[in-house]
Amino acid sequence: MCPAGGASAGCCAAGRLHGELRADLDVELTLLMLSGPSFAQNVMQWSTRVAADTFAEDLVDAVLRGAAA
Repeated sequence: MCPAGGASAGCCAAGRLHGELRADLDVELTLLMLSGPSFAQNVMQWSTRVAADTFAEDLVDAVLRGAAA
């Protein structure tokens, strides 16, 4: 696990343990998939077509669709 993951990594691990997330989920990769786009959008204003008020929720929903058990 990436040390920066901290609570997020623990949350993903708990989701796997409780059957909410895939048992074979790569937690570190999942956290990278969440943090990379967040950085690109929030720091670099990557896309003007992304709704700022729903970005975080939309991002998590998109990633979790692939991670769900």
